[in-house]
Amino acid sequence: MEQVAAHLGRRGELVSKLDVSVRAPILNLFRDMQRESGVAMLFISHDLRVARHLCDRIAVMRRGKIVELGATEQIFSAPAHASTRMLLGHDNAPEETAILA
Repeated sequence: MEQVAAHLGRRGELVSKLDVSVRAPILNLFRDMQRESGVAMLFISHDLRVARHLCDRIAVMRRGKIVELGATEQIFSAPAHASTRMLLGHDNAPEETAILA
């Protein structure tokens, strides 16, 4: 199970390409694997909604540097950086912004 989780945990952007009817069960599988095995995952995505579903903590990156790091609900309730606000739909898009969760 740990090897599967490690392999799947590096596939965040591939999940975004899945049909919605397939995406939810896959994301739920990731979450269940985390809860049951206690495995840590590095989930990289541009979709904060997915990160919110899976992650306890989120790091937002811009141009290869972490610009905001915090508990998931803190990031959603009080985003401090412009890149985070953009990903949440609050601001215009700075280029090269990503989420590490």
